Amino acid sequence: MVMQCIDESKCSSNYFERLAVTEQRIADHALFAAPVKVSDNRSPSGISTIQAEALPPDVAATVVPSAIEADRDTDILARVLRREEDQRHELLRRLHHLGDFTSGRDESGG
Repeated sequence: MVMQCIDESKCSSNYFERLAVTEQRIADHALFAAPVKVSDNRSPSGISTIQAEALPPDVAATVVPSAIEADRDTDILARVLRREEDQRHELLRRLHHLGDFTSGRDESGG
């Protein structure tokens, strides 16, 4: 299994984590809120909005990779990479054996 749920609060299919526009980033980067457009029915009227595009490009570019890195289980990743390497070696061994078989040679040299 490639992924295992370590934090039960993140196992729900309804789990949502705000990544780009957080209270901390709003404060750190002095992001300004804009009024919600009248035609936008996603937010109640009277509430302001801050677009993810308001973040500096260098900050925005690190948001998703940083979140992935923070939640990645390195032990699971190491096991998966080891298994892939083992499988790659086994496939190459079989292909080599198949080549010997189809060329009229077998592993005994005959």
